Amino acid sequence: MTWLGPDGWPNITMTGFDADAELARLRASLPQPRDRVGAFSAESFLADCARLEDVLRVENRDRLTILRRKVEVSRKLAAYYEADLRKPLNEEVADSQYALLLCGLYLAIADRTGELVSLNAALKMMDGILLAPSVPADDGLNKWAERILARTGFPHA
Repeated sequence: MTWLGPDGWPNITMTGFDADAELARLRASLPQPRDRVGAFSAESFLADCARLEDVLRVENRDRLTILRRKVEVSRKLAAYYEADLRKPLNEEVADSQYALLLCGLYLAIADRTGELVSLNAALKMMDGILLAPSVPADDGLNKWAERILARTGFPHA
């Protein structure tokens, strides 16, 4: 039986992983986010979503869902998108540390809510689906993903 946490989300974080501590670790290595007036800056948005509480807000989850779709289709994490997130402004890609943080955010969602789509997105990014920027190898995220996979019961290497 799943019970709801104080924020109303299913409390399925049985992995024992401290999402906020892991996201803080990833955020500590971020370069200064680049911003552009009139555009959606992926870097600024991701830097502002570096806590589990921020990730679970509806408006942020909606943007993360859109970003997930954009990244999976284009295989790139653009630095800037049009304000409505319809398409990238140009060919400029986000810094690789922001791609790593995005993986962490998707793992946090999957760990907290059991959402397999977010887990799948993180695993694909960690496995090298992105053409740009590349996602640096990270032992902390790998261990977190392993724990989530073990909890799901899906076979994994």
